[in-house]
Amino acid sequence: MTTKDHSVATDEPGHPGTAVALADGLGRVLGGKSDELLDAYNDARRPMAQQVLRLTDWLTRLATLPSALRPARNAATILASHVPAVRRTLTWQLSGLVYR
Repeated sequence: MTTKDHSVATDEPGHPGTAVALADGLGRVLGGKSDELLDAYNDARRPMAQQVLRLTDWLTRLATLPSALRPARNAATILASHVPAVRRTLTWQLSGLVYR
């Protein structure tokens, strides 16, 4: 599904955000267009949503480890924070920029 200025699969700087794209699609479907527009939106956004949920689940499990494992978690986190590729990947994931 696309509008004049953007595709719903993108949420890049300078383009309307996801909520605007979804509202546009809903408006078109309610106006009589095929609900395939919403299927296309779902297909474009689902992989990103699943990635967010996986990351959230992993971070929650990491944060709520039993107290006996926390010193090892903290040491591993400190070591990993010194690896540029780990820092870069985590920064992109946490910022959401990886989804652009």
